[in-house]
Amino acid sequence: MTTGGLANPVVSTGELGGSAVVATLAVVLPIVAVALVIIMGAFLVRLRRWSRRSSC
Repeated sequence: MTTGGLANPVVSTGELGGSAVVATLAVVLPIVAVALVIIMGAFLVRLRRWSRRSSC
C-alpha cells in the first residue's frame, strides 16, 4: 500500500511535533532534576536538625 507522497505532510507534522517535545524535555528536565535535588537536600537537612533536637 502506498500513498504516492500524499501522506508526507502528515508524517512531517508528526516528526515536527515529536522533535519539539524532545527538545523541550531536553531543556526542562535538567532544571527539574536540579530543583528536586535542592528540595530533597533541604528536606534532609531539616529532618536531621529536627531529629537531633527531639533526641536530646
